[in-house]
Amino acid sequence: MFYRNKVSVCIEALRGLDWDAKAMLLNSLTNVLERTLRSAEEFEDWIRSLVHADEATIDMTCKMLGIDIPAYMQERNVFLTSEQLKEMAADGFTIGSHTRSHPKLGQVSAAEMETEIVESARIVQAITGDEVAPFSFPFSAFGIERAVLADIRGRNPMLGLFFNTKGLQMDVDFIVNRIWAEKAEFSEAGRRTNIPHLLKAAYGELLLLRS
Repeated sequence: MFYRNKVSVCIEALRGLDWDAKAMLLNSLTNVLERTLRSAEEFEDWIRSLVHADEATIDMTCKMLGIDIPAYMQERNVFLTSEQLKEMAADGFTIGSHTRSHPKLGQVSAAEMETEIVESARIVQAITGDEVAPFSFPFSAFGIERAVLADIRGRNPMLGLFFNTKGLQMDVDFIVNRIWAEKAEFSEAGRRTNIPHLLKAAYGELLLLRS
């Protein structure tokens, strides 16, 4: 389970506690972390600030909240199964990789970045049987040296195109930027889709870069 999912589960669990239970948990975390957490709002701000390298702290918080991550995963069934992915691939869908644990790749070492990208591609290959697996960056490719990415791709021929989230902006020849369609800030009430607004914003950003 990705660390961001665990963060969301912890927030959901805290919100479900009564006042006394929340106070006890916040006091316990304050003692363990040597950081004062006086309210649910401070807890949410703190846990949302954690990154991939803090996953041990997130796991500890899950345990303190009584969250059994494997049981939660089984109960909620939050991800597609290998069999479902195989069926989609057989129906013509292209299945891509997205790292093993969803870190911000700009915050990890080059060696860890390569492991995250390559191992996830190999997992996809094992499921689909495809020779090449495209790759989508978690969050974005911000702060990642393109020469490092080119070197990783050059040594791992199973890697296909990389997909980033910078709208219509141009990048190196193996990175395709796309519009982040789940963003909703350009939507209007009564419209069934926010795609026109996202396209307009993407073209606007492109014109600003060229001006």
